[in-house]
Amino acid sequence: MWREACQEPETQMPFNPSLVRQDSTSVSTSLQSSVARAIGILFVVFLQLLRYKFVKSPPLFAFLCLLSFAWVTHGGEPTTGTGAIEPEDTEISSVKGTVLSTDGFPVPNAVLTIERKDLPSVQQRDQAKTSWLSDAQGRYTIKGLSEGTYKIRIDVRPDLPTQVVEASIESDHETFPLVLDDAYFIAGRVVNFEGEDVAGAVVNTDNRSSETQLQVSSAEDGTFRLGPFPADSLIAVSASQKRGGSSSSFDVQPGKHDLLLKLSPTVQ
Repeated sequence: MWREACQEPETQMPFNPSLVRQDSTSVSTSLQSSVARAIGILFVVFLQLLRYKFVKSPPLFAFLCLLSFAWVTHGGEPTTGTGAIEPEDTEISSVKGTVLSTDGFPVPNAVLTIERKDLPSVQQRDQAKTSWLSDAQGRYTIKGLSEGTYKIRIDVRPDLPTQVVEASIESDHETFPLVLDDAYFIAGRVVNFEGEDVAGAVVNTDNRSSETQLQVSSAEDGTFRLGPFPADSLIAVSASQKRGGSSSSFDVQPGKHDLLLKLSPTVQ
């Protein structure tokens, strides 16, 4: 489940059974190595005592000594090429969902950055990729995650506040919507002087609270959507078409979804 992490204090690192298993494995392996080396040393001493009574062949004695030396050196401990004990692997999972504005519209081109919360020093397996981008429908997919707790940072534009949410990954292909706290769209329709829908009209915005300017084209049915913007913004919205004229400019609060922009013919 997702929950806000911006104002929550950091919690104590949860108990991780895999770390305990790794520590116990290390202790057990070290003890086995010590016992094996002790047995090897005793075997060499035993060979020395029997050398003059039972071992009459020098080549055979040399072979037994080499065998004992190899046993003492390696101690019978398992190796994996580097000599390190491999940590216990965890299941690979993925997370997908949609980034949504506060008023429920999909947010495209949102940058998602992820990091582990329960184990800060452990990151996702694909070290070459640490951020993801939502598509035109606001959808995102994050792959290559181990089970655990993650922090997801969401950045849309400089004039919108960064948001951090928390995700607990427990199984593969989990779906989570990411809903922004203070991000609203302006939506409406463009019509001509006779009230007919206008497709392809250019709708412009000018955020009077910042330097953000957005531009979209109206759809086949004349509808448009622009944003998202912070709730306390005042946005100037207007529309124009090369042959259909232009509309008046309206100052609009984000969250208004029924704005009607009426084009008037341009006087030559």
